[in-house]
Amino acid sequence: MVDDSQPHFRHTTREVLAHAAACAPQLRFELLVNTRAPGASGAWNTGLRWLAEHSLPASTVVLLLDDDDAWQPEHVATCLDTFTSRELDVVATGMERIEREDLAGHVQMPPDMWQPQQFLIGNPHIQASNLAVRLSVLLEAGLFDEALLSCTDRDLCLRMLDVANVRYGAVSFVTVRHYAESTRGRLSTAGSRAKHLGLDGFWRKYRDRMTTEELSAFVGRNEQLFAWQPPTTGPVTAWFVVGLIADASLPERVLPLLEQLHTLAHLPAIAGLDVVVLENGPLPEPGLPSLAEAIDMVCGRGLRVWRVPLAQQQDDARKGLFGEPFARSNGRAGIAVARTMLQAYLYALARRQPGCIGWVLDDDKRIGKWTTPEAAARLVDVLTRLRSDGVAVALGLDAGSAPLPVLATLRGELVDLKANLDMLAGLRPDAPVPDRSAENAQTWRRTLSANMPETDRAG
Repeated sequence: MVDDSQPHFRHTTREVLAHAAACAPQLRFELLVNTRAPGASGAWNTGLRWLAEHSLPASTVVLLLDDDDAWQPEHVATCLDTFTSRELDVVATGMERIEREDLAGHVQMPPDMWQPQQFLIGNPHIQASNLAVRLSVLLEAGLFDEALLSCTDRDLCLRMLDVANVRYGAVSFVTVRHYAESTRGRLSTAGSRAKHLGLDGFWRKYRDRMTTEELSAFVGRNEQLFAWQPPTTGPVTAWFVVGLIADASLPERVLPLLEQLHTLAHLPAIAGLDVVVLENGPLPEPGLPSLAEAIDMVCGRGLRVWRVPLAQQQDDARKGLFGEPFARSNGRAGIAVARTMLQAYLYALARRQPGCIGWVLDDDKRIGKWTTPEAAARLVDVLTRLRSDGVAVALGLDAGSAPLPVLATLRGELVDLKANLDMLAGLRPDAPVPDRSAENAQTWRRTLSANMPETDRAG
């Protein structure tokens, strides 16, 4: 089991797993915490990497189960028997799609044979919960694409189809119950941001492999089912999530910065801007100007600010949101503790806005030089180009990323090479190579939604 929840919820996962282990002592349970990108793909890859280190991939069969689906009692035995009797590498079983508990489900059967066209246009009823795969095949295919917010199953199947000599087979009866209620948010919810971003990424990744007919069918299907249209290329913009630590008794110190952020937020190059303000104690005496009042003033003019009051910090510290539980005092937190808390809240808000840029500032910093349309456009251009080059952190005037060994990046280069060769193979000899530079800069807007911590939202 891989836990992808926030730290203060993980004790519940441990309790559930301990109960399961007590009920089935003949099984071995292992609880991991997602150490990769937040979301399903990162969690799956965390577990698959662990398996690769603790087993023989060529003789290990992996069965995945979404936490909102259910296997029939015979599912595992059916998959393993099919693997052995038919000497397969990939097995898909039938599913029953449940949209309402009081209605009969819809039976969905995987294809008897799989072909790239099936996955380029749609999904032929193969997803994680009804899929069993040899671990060596998953590793050779590159595991799940953590940059995609949805369409991850069909993307993985397309890459497994690219692996030489992979043997696929289908089970002709239902062994999985797939719960797809419309009353709750899902990655495949029609019109949702996650679904649209996933389709954007899938379209950019595979459109050069599609024939004209396949491309038309892909666009038509997703327009009908998900109200999606292919993304258009426009001016490069960016969404910022800014984090500040402000002295609760000196609100006048942070006010000029908030005013400048308000100006920046309304410039054309800024797609959106949210501010997280961590209130650092001690609180002012009654009757004196307060940080909440200063924030209310700029929020009234249209700046989105999330204030994290001292009481919220104390509650979250007790729950272990920042690591080991501790007692947050009423006084001023040191820079190490305050920055740790700020970064936790900043991260929680940033997860709600895929592809945003996190920006940590001191409350006495001033950003007036970036508050003109031309300067803001330069700032966004520089940061998006840095990110396109693989830079994760920019510090002042110096930017760079951690040095990586060549072998750690070689596979990515080879995947890019293959994708470009596929694109060139589909072009006429006299056709120009498409210029995707502006589009690539926008591709880095990715998603992984998360709940905002229970802070006070001002504005």
